[in-house]
Amino acid sequence: MSDGPISQKWSTTLKVASVILGVLLIGLAIYNFALMITADDPISVILPIYYVIFGVMIIAAEAKINWIMIKFMFLSGHIGKGMFYIFVGTLCIRSRMIIQYVMAGLLIIVGVVYVCCFCGARKSDPRMPPIDQSKNQA
Repeated sequence: MSDGPISQKWSTTLKVASVILGVLLIGLAIYNFALMITADDPISVILPIYYVIFGVMIIAAEAKINWIMIKFMFLSGHIGKGMFYIFVGTLCIRSRMIIQYVMAGLLIIVGVVYVCCFCGARKSDPRMPPIDQSKNQA
């Protein structure tokens, strides 16, 4: 995909959607903590903690916070972000609450869009050899 206005528009839209989803994921965790009073299984305690951690990671990745980008390099690329969002979305499917199904669906959709739209995009990395365009021309 080129770096033209369409690519920039998608990138900005996905970035905004991702930050909103990160905040909503943290909100979902707080909501789940409030319901945890009657929790009878340990996963009901652990999942909201993961939601907070992953929500913060999503926001930090979109804000390009150095520490996150160094420790979790897969979040620096679009495909890595997309796969991460799909993973987090599948974690939200566990509950029987409709709000978690909606959250899961939104995360998975954004993840799939990241993977599909930017599958051919390659971030310029000084450690990678340059792409030879002459091989692609027939």
